Amino acid sequence: MYPSFLFLLIAFLLNDARADSPAKRERVDCGAVKEFITLHSYLRKDPEDRAKESDALETAQKAAKGCSGAAHRMIRVSKTLGIAGVNRKNRMEIGMEFALRDTATTEAFIGVFRMASAEDVLDLDLDSALRLARSLSIEFKGDPTRALQDFERVLKWCSDATRSGLTRKDCGEFSARIAREGEGWRESVSKAWIGLFEFLTQTSSGPGLTSGEARDLARDLAASGPAAMKSFSAAYEYALDTEGLSLTRDQSIELAKSLVSMSGTDGIKNELQRILPEKSKVRSDR
Repeated sequence: MYPSFLFLLIAFLLNDARADSPAKRERVDCGAVKEFITLHSYLRKDPEDRAKESDALETAQKAAKGCSGAAHRMIRVSKTLGIAGVNRKNRMEIGMEFALRDTATTEAFIGVFRMASAEDVLDLDLDSALRLARSLSIEFKGDPTRALQDFERVLKWCSDATRSGLTRKDCGEFSARIAREGEGWRESVSKAWIGLFEFLTQTSSGPGLTSGEARDLARDLAASGPAAMKSFSAAYEYALDTEGLSLTRDQSIELAKSLVSMSGTDGIKNELQRILPEKSKVRSDR
């Protein structure tokens, strides 16, 4: 071990040990030392990511603040981006971001990026693939694991161009939009979206929309969350039923769409008055 490296390592450990705040003291036991050594060793030996001694020390010390798993996260991101052709400087910078994040966010980034950049999946350019991956990981305000699952599920559905009517690029953007609607919800929105699409295209129990019409309507309703499919089908069937509101198909679709998108009895009453002014007025006056 080089004397200069030994001196800097001791200084690094003493600096953390002398910190006064509880958060700083906890870092001594969060695995920072292991992460520092693992990443420093990697940066000195790996043929693709090898760095100068001073740079390796600085990078390893900064990444170690991410505690347990930091080195593994940074290395995984760097290698994934390297295979795709991202230059060393950029992949080190991006890798550092994820060294300081959690494992779930990192895995979501890697999973989405691989699908976005793969020639046999979306085949996006590097900048587009990176933007898409960041939007469902580091920029996503919900559960990144669920975002990855929703993205992959919708992507698999819309990869069939005859069914979705979308190009590969549009399919990726569409899948990401549906996945982003999952922010703030505890359950998957992709399952509800696919279920809603299937209901909308049915001619027996559903309105029998075309694939394009169903895709766009289901996309607009995705923001209403995992219950959107059940809510829409219940509202549509009641509006269409002769023992319910006995509306036309188009009126039933419009009413169901509006009811799923709103909350509060005033909003529902106003929508009924707009669709059926006479009948809803009688009902609301009772």
